[in-house]
Amino acid sequence: MPQLGTLSADTVFVSRAALVLRSVISREPYQVAFDLSQKSFQWWFPAVGLIFLLLGAVLIWVGRSRQWPLSRRLFAYFMVAFACIWSAFVFSTTYGEYASLQSGYRNGQFSVAEGQVTNFHPMPYEGHQEECFSVQTQTFCYSDYVITSGFNNTASHGGPIHEGLPVRVTYIGNAIVRLEVRRDALPSSADRKAFTFALQKDWHERQERGPQLDRLTLGFSVAMLFMTAWWNLQPVRFIGLWLKPPYKPFTVKLFRLFFAANLIGAISYFVRQVTRHQRTFADYRAAAEIAAAWIAVIWVMVTVALWFSHRKDQPRLS
Repeated sequence: MPQLGTLSADTVFVSRAALVLRSVISREPYQVAFDLSQKSFQWWFPAVGLIFLLLGAVLIWVGRSRQWPLSRRLFAYFMVAFACIWSAFVFSTTYGEYASLQSGYRNGQFSVAEGQVTNFHPMPYEGHQEECFSVQTQTFCYSDYVITSGFNNTASHGGPIHEGLPVRVTYIGNAIVRLEVRRDALPSSADRKAFTFALQKDWHERQERGPQLDRLTLGFSVAMLFMTAWWNLQPVRFIGLWLKPPYKPFTVKLFRLFFAANLIGAISYFVRQVTRHQRTFADYRAAAEIAAAWIAVIWVMVTVALWFSHRKDQPRLS
């Protein structure tokens, strides 16, 4: 890995940035833990919208070929429009930040803070808050769950930062574009993995001890079991939510296999939830109440959807 004082010829940034860096940093032996040149633009995030764009386009094509009424195709048109807006907005914001950081780093428009990490606040394994630390008077915050072109590898997910760590941080605004750690203080890969595993284990234990989430999960598993069983008891009725009758025998078999696979998955999930650990009678009663609420919502939604589907299929009287 090239050092700041001896940037190699294959470095993507021009020599101007290297000269500026040489003039503002000390000559202590640091090892690069992150550099902006190592992180390409994250195309996958804006590309998520393309999945819904493709799905919506397929639904529109199927609807036109099967002569679905416009009211039945509106959801597909909405999905396509939403996917286009999502992809355009996310791409413009994420690529805008990426291009801005690249340009600033390339042209030497950055600052450097060097010293020991203080005021370190690690991010919990499950997220919900950022990891923060200070170097001298500058504070940096980031999260693995926030899409950014800068450094965002938290300690709970294998990152190198911890209290008292000697670092040299190159930053633009609030984004870390280069992170260096003193070579003799850099945590080993095994130590970071062990720390991540310990936090993950602690999170799972807290999940196990959390009665509210456990009751919600168990109640939801019962509701899913009810819904998938309903699909298998009345398969032809639910096929009507996707297709117009009459149905080919092969199509019915495919849907029956799909419904059966979902039922098997729901049974497996329910068994895992029940046998995960011991519960009190109050836990099961609360889970039953949650399941009843879910089942009521599912029944209302399915009934309304089937009513609309049958109403559209009925011939209009002149």
